[in-house]
Amino acid sequence: MNNQQIEQIASKTRALVDGHAHIRNRFLLRNLVERLGGTIRLVEDPTEQEIDGGSLIIDGKKKFTIFLSPFTTPLRDNFTIAHELGHYVLHYLLIPNSKSPLCFTRYGSGPIEWQANRFAASLLMPQSIFTEAYGKYRGNISLLSGYFDVSSKAVEIRVQSLRLDGSQTCHEIILASEDNPPLAVCAAVLRGVRARKLAEESRERILQAD
Repeated sequence: MNNQQIEQIASKTRALVDGHAHIRNRFLLRNLVERLGGTIRLVEDPTEQEIDGGSLIIDGKKKFTIFLSPFTTPLRDNFTIAHELGHYVLHYLLIPNSKSPLCFTRYGSGPIEWQANRFAASLLMPQSIFTEAYGKYRGNISLLSGYFDVSSKAVEIRVQSLRLDGSQTCHEIILASEDNPPLAVCAAVLRGVRARKLAEESRERILQAD
């Protein structure tokens, strides 16, 4: 399963509750979990595997539980929920003759964890919406973090994975997007990149002068 396929699956999953409007992720995630038959629980005494993230137990179709740590932030929890939904959709619903119960934790670095991370990023920050917002906010990570209800780190990784950090041309942005954003959006993205680089260069010059 490649990244493009995962992006498409995440888009279809989001459409179950999002429709054509942009629902804030903190509401969308809870609605999605409920729609798919799952529940979310905060673990009062988390295991070692849950302290920095969460875990997922699947008891069957439309019967799963996502466990969250009490020590993580709401923005981190949003990505954790999306990540565990990725496991449920990619590694249970779409696997023929899947058996249950199954258990997943946030610890690991194999292919299924990379796939769940890509699904989470795509679900929370859809490519076309994220590209447009990146241009609108001129690449400001803090503003994007607030807009998508995710951590700054998640935004930075999404920027890199979509090559919006200056390594992508306007033509490539159009080709990479399912919705083929207009040139105005592409231009805004590139302006945001240049503005951010200019700010970084100015800050470096000030530091050197001091």
